[in-house]
Amino acid sequence: MEAEALKKHGNSDVNKEAENLETRIAELKKRGMGLTTELFIEIARWKLRSQYNRIKRHRNNLLIAAVPEITRIAFHDYPAVTAEKLLQFRTEILITLPSVRVGQASAILGLAFPDDYCVIDYRGWRQLFPDHTKTKKSLEQKNGTPQVRFTISDYWQYIQKVKELARQLDWSVRKTDTAIWDYDREMNRK
Repeated sequence: MEAEALKKHGNSDVNKEAENLETRIAELKKRGMGLTTELFIEIARWKLRSQYNRIKRHRNNLLIAAVPEITRIAFHDYPAVTAEKLLQFRTEILITLPSVRVGQASAILGLAFPDDYCVIDYRGWRQLFPDHTKTKKSLEQKNGTPQVRFTISDYWQYIQKVKELARQLDWSVRKTDTAIWDYDREMNRK
């Protein structure tokens, strides 16, 4: 993927929504707080869009008190840890919450740390790794939605590719990723 192809996608509605969420999360982080349950649900809605209802049964199991505490731990700064280990730690902490897998954890991290993380998603993955096995598997659909389970290792690889494009564009990692998502949506009309 070429950085030039993404430029017109940098100011999409999806990016504007993300910037609003980033601002709200930044305020909580400044006060040493984690996400509220309501903001957690808004992030899920933003990430999953039309697929949001697939986690409905998990929302009922959501431990209301756990969301702020677990996200606060994930948001904490751990300067002595390598970037890869920090990604692994933060992701593993977040996936202890009901309905949270690597994709949803990446949405939380991408909005909380837009210069370091982004949202792993089949749209971005197929743009950056068109010949990868997971890309071919994403063509297998369930209810019209590609079904891909990403690992933390996949997430690390994905971030490295997005960071490369972000440097070329002089954008945040999260904004670059959202532009990739929007580009794929336009190219594939799904």
